[in-house]
Amino acid sequence: MPDREFDSASAPEREDPFRWQQARKWIQLWIRSTQGDPEVRDGLRRAWENREDWPLPVQQYAAEMKLPQIVEWICKAIEEMKKDPDSDKAEE
Repeated sequence: MPDREFDSASAPEREDPFRWQQARKWIQLWIRSTQGDPEVRDGLRRAWENREDWPLPVQQYAAEMKLPQIVEWICKAIEEMKKDPDSDKAEE
């Protein structure tokens, strides 16, 4: 997401359809990529939680791509979606 379209300080809100749509796309991608397999989900989460053990070039690339900020933003979006009775519940 280009910087002008991404703000890690705020979760997507209904008043901002673009951000809400982007959050939904990320969640759908997560669901498709894990195929609902809890072991795959847990493995990906553990890999992310242990990213300080990743090889330095991979850590640098993740930082350049702003992955930590994007993940934080997505987590906020999921929390907002959980509060919204009209939204599809995101897989955790």
